[in-house]
Amino acid sequence: MSRAPGPVVDALLQAGLLLDFGARAVAATASVLARARLAWRECLHQVHFLAAVTTLPSLLVTIPLGVVAYCLTFTPDGKAIVTGHDRKRGTEEYTCRITPLS
Repeated sequence: MSRAPGPVVDALLQAGLLLDFGARAVAATASVLARARLAWRECLHQVHFLAAVTTLPSLLVTIPLGVVAYCLTFTPDGKAIVTGHDRKRGTEEYTCRITPLS
């Protein structure tokens, strides 16, 4: 009868897999840099694009608004959006709002 490994063994296995992935990534990066096969212009273009499209949303997420929508979906007919919101401070009520798209 075999037993499933415990949480410590699982954590060590995941850490080992992460270290293996990191070592392979460093080796691949060194290989590309050594062969001078990196498209620097394209790399810088991609880095600029990612920074441009992720900076503002990341900053906006850090603003505490007090009302957090945790669910968002369209109605079956596609004429409205249904949003579920977290409870307000001091209450036990969760709210669901239907907003028409007109």
